[in-house]
Amino acid sequence: MSVKGGKFRYSFDRSTGTLSSMKIGGVEHAVDGPRLDVFRAPIGNEWANWSGVDPERKFRDMGLDRLATHVRSLDVSSPSSGEVRVVVDTDVTAPDVAGNGFDSRWTYTIDDSGTIRLDHEVEAYGEKMRSLPWLPRVGFSMRLPESFGTLDWYGRGPGESYPDRKDAQHIGRWSGTVDEQWFDYLPPQDNGVKVDTSWASLSGERGGLLVSGDSLAVSADRFSNAERTDFAWQLRRDPFVTFHVSADMTGLGDTPNSVREQYRVRADRPHSYSVTLRPVK
Repeated sequence: MSVKGGKFRYSFDRSTGTLSSMKIGGVEHAVDGPRLDVFRAPIGNEWANWSGVDPERKFRDMGLDRLATHVRSLDVSSPSSGEVRVVVDTDVTAPDVAGNGFDSRWTYTIDDSGTIRLDHEVEAYGEKMRSLPWLPRVGFSMRLPESFGTLDWYGRGPGESYPDRKDAQHIGRWSGTVDEQWFDYLPPQDNGVKVDTSWASLSGERGGLLVSGDSLAVSADRFSNAERTDFAWQLRRDPFVTFHVSADMTGLGDTPNSVREQYRVRADRPHSYSVTLRPVK
């Protein structure tokens, strides 16, 4: 199913409920997504089990690292002149975990300039899923063309920041390559996050994509297999850039202390947020 305007053509895949293409003036701006993003390559304090919580094992037991999306419905309407609305209801579960997953609703409102307002509602279901110590994050990820190698953002920078570790990073406008945002921790783990971000864009010579919203946490990387590696040489460089946009992010905690309650993303509560996606020339 496609939505077309003067200079854009957006294609939705009915089987996955995601955008399979975002062409602006014939140039591809997205490879896949948005997809529900609640996992991250576990950080040291998640796999070390200092406090007996053992969060990484619980995350993997519930399949957060292998979620699959099942489309319940996809509805198209025109709420006003010059607008198209696409509403996608999905059930997101791991293939080998029964009775636990996420209800997720995506509402795309596309205007005649190609700007998308994305409203996302997500809630975990199932006793075990809702009993997780926390969710690593709640948001979405998108795969963008490999050439979109420059990250610009207005938020905390220039280094990485998390909800409970951010005071050394200052609010401002920052820029760098995607490769510069990656740090080779041993073993590889989530990194390069920028919290308190108002907008961020990934771009290259032929265009880009800008995301804006309220106090987002964003990151971009080229290694989608990081959560299953022990050493940097095992990282597989992707033929795309993964753009993570999170409305809520769990902190890092400390050694040997677990993440404090106020910095955890609750698994037993619904989450909703809105962002705007804009093509960048």
